[in-house]
Amino acid sequence: MGSLFALILLVYDEASVTQIIVSCNAFIYLVICWNRFSSHPKDVLEIDTVYLVFFGIYHILPIAVYSLTGIYGDTRLDRIVAFCFMLSLLGFAAGFYSSLWSKVILIFPRLAGTWRAWEPRLAAGFLIAFGIVLLYLLVTTVGLAIYTEAVYVDVYAAESGKGIFSVGLIFISVGLLTLYIASTSDKKMSWLAIIVFVACVLLSFRMGRRRQVLELGIGLLAIRHFYIKPVRTKVLLIGAIAILPVFVMIGQARAYLSGGIDAMVEYVKYNFSVDELQYVTGEPETVALALRETVWYMEGDEYRYGRTFVEAFEILVPLSINAERPLAPSEWFVRIYDPNVADKGGGYSYALIAEGYLNFGLLGVFAVFFVEGLFLRTLIEYRKRAPDNKGRGLLYAVVLTATISLLRGDFASLLKANIVSAVLPTLIVVLWLSRHPSLYGEALAGTGKLKGFKTTMPRLPGFKRS
Repeated sequence: MGSLFALILLVYDEASVTQIIVSCNAFIYLVICWNRFSSHPKDVLEIDTVYLVFFGIYHILPIAVYSLTGIYGDTRLDRIVAFCFMLSLLGFAAGFYSSLWSKVILIFPRLAGTWRAWEPRLAAGFLIAFGIVLLYLLVTTVGLAIYTEAVYVDVYAAESGKGIFSVGLIFISVGLLTLYIASTSDKKMSWLAIIVFVACVLLSFRMGRRRQVLELGIGLLAIRHFYIKPVRTKVLLIGAIAILPVFVMIGQARAYLSGGIDAMVEYVKYNFSVDELQYVTGEPETVALALRETVWYMEGDEYRYGRTFVEAFEILVPLSINAERPLAPSEWFVRIYDPNVADKGGGYSYALIAEGYLNFGLLGVFAVFFVEGLFLRTLIEYRKRAPDNKGRGLLYAVVLTATISLLRGDFASLLKANIVSAVLPTLIVVLWLSRHPSLYGEALAGTGKLKGFKTTMPRLPGFKRS
């Protein structure tokens, strides 16, 4: 197989070679999807299925459209980009199907303790309240007019360097997921969680932001599916088809954001048409765009050799505190690709597939997705070993909300918005909630052992402990 790929890459004169690579991409993708779906046909909200759906949207769809239509006009460059997408798919498969997960899972917390009835609600209330405070500070700092009267790009420019406040929405999301999983047997609390979610939806849509709504919605659906009532595949498909035009509508209506709600509603009523559904590929195409421009740029420059992954930790410090900090790959990319947008404070998505190539070339692409595949497999096995454990379920749901970021964001963004702002607080919460010893000790953690378990039952005559 490796010799076949090498032979394909050596052929530079036939435009059909790109189409062959794209076809192989689609074939391998469909085989993996069939394998994963057939392994758990009723668990369509398992993280590997969700990830593969977005993988198809952000990787398979755009490169197929661009390569088959020849929109770029540079067949050699298109071929390298198509091969990078294939490497990402092969890297994910290699990591996911490897046996290394049995070693990685040992570093995950056991979380075998039981939750007290009132403590998760307290934790959820604190996270939501703290998130609201951060959002209030953000709005008072940049001004409410930025969100109600400015154009969409101005919002990001105003929030630049104020990331410590903008994570308020992430805290609210984690708090909402905590509240929902804690209230699985309390209908009143479940409705409260839904009301908070609807408020977040309206607020996000008003600001023209869609991804936060989609990610949080998937996390809530996963909790409902695994801990309340399974969601049927047919219902999910119907819901996805119904939501698709809404997301396109919100994306297009952002151009009228400065005109207020009236202007956005007027656009939806009189200007939106079925033809505009073609813009559904507007967001996924940024992944292929970033990768293609990176491949072109790196032909005259040296690889970063992992520097962007190390610098991501330094980028955690806001620009307002450390103006000399390194640029994130997304900030670097917009400056070289579209300086006018960069001057206005705007940006472009910079995907991990492009960052992998930026650091180590083709090997970097494979390695990044090998790690992603290995991590997702470990997380799945981690939840399955204790399917009733709410601590593991909450961690699982929070990571599930980051599946889009794993495909369309750089490591600096993933580290700041998902790992530090979402996963780390969730880990602290579940460790605190699980500190009480469980009645069955480690048995609930799926180990099958009763280490540390003491019984007060009298010893019967002739009975020997095994």
